[in-house]
Amino acid sequence: MKETSLLLVILFLIIIGYLFVLCQPGYIFTLPPQTKESENINSQPQGFFKSIKTSIITALVHSIIFMTLFYISLYKFVSLLKISTYSFNVAVLVCGLLFFILSPGILINIPPVDFNITGKFFSTGITTKPTILIHALVFVTLLYILINLYTKKLVFE
Repeated sequence: MKETSLLLVILFLIIIGYLFVLCQPGYIFTLPPQTKESENINSQPQGFFKSIKTSIITALVHSIIFMTLFYISLYKFVSLLKISTYSFNVAVLVCGLLFFILSPGILINIPPVDFNITGKFFSTGITTKPTILIHALVFVTLLYILINLYTKKLVFE
């Protein structure tokens, strides 16, 4: 039984990490699209697809998209993980908040983008593929810790 719950948690974390990467502003699309006037790095693409610029509004819209996809795709896990619907709804909100906070370019970029281009490390408003992957790893790690705190047991014991 313990191995089954461990596999379900790992599968859950993989799906959530994949959703985190796919829903990041600039990875596939950016909503609302960035315009050329808001562009401060002339050589990078802007617009609806593969824009590296992000803002608080963009991160908020993408976190709502993430929460919607999270809820739709993982609602089946509610019965498998034997958690209540209320707990699942709280988990969706917590994951949406973490998505917003950990969106690259909102608070910090890990690894930082080129300091010579932006002139700052915090709140750069720029997202790149390496920062998306590192932020996804941090997101999944924090989510695993929260799952363990919530269930009051370590899954890997």
